[in-house]
This record gives sequence, C-alpha cells and structure tokens, in this order.
Amino acid sequence: MELKTCPSCNGARLKKESLWFKIDGKNIAELGDMSLDLLTQWFQQLPKKLSEKQSVIAKDVLKEINDRLGF
Repeated sequence: MELKTCPSCNGARLKKESLWFKIDGKNIAELGDMSLDLLTQWFQQLPKKLSEKQSVIAKDVLKEINDRLGF
C-alpha cells in the first residue's frame, strides 16, 4: 500500500470548494492546523483587519468564536 496526498486538498481532507474561502488569507484547513493559543490570537486580531461593513457582519460570529476559544 502506498500513501498518497490528495492533489485536490493537499491532505486537508476537505472538499476543494471548502478551501476556496479565505479570511485574512487563511482557509479553514490552515486555521485548523493552528495551535489554540495562536488561533485565539489570530481571531482577537482579526477585527482590526476588517472593513467597517465586514466588522458589522462578523460581530456576532466573532464574539461566539472568541467566547468558545476562551472556554
């Protein structure tokens, strides 16, 4: 048996379509590879990088994510 990395997802085990969407240059697989400490820092810094409109849209979701990362 030979182990082979999937060329579509590069071993992320997600559909390629899931990897198309990025926030601040990172897709869900890249966020999932981060340590919890680094991920927490990344999400805490994210609002500074969003436009006013993006901040309004993301406010509730980011609050929930930050609350859960801090649990």
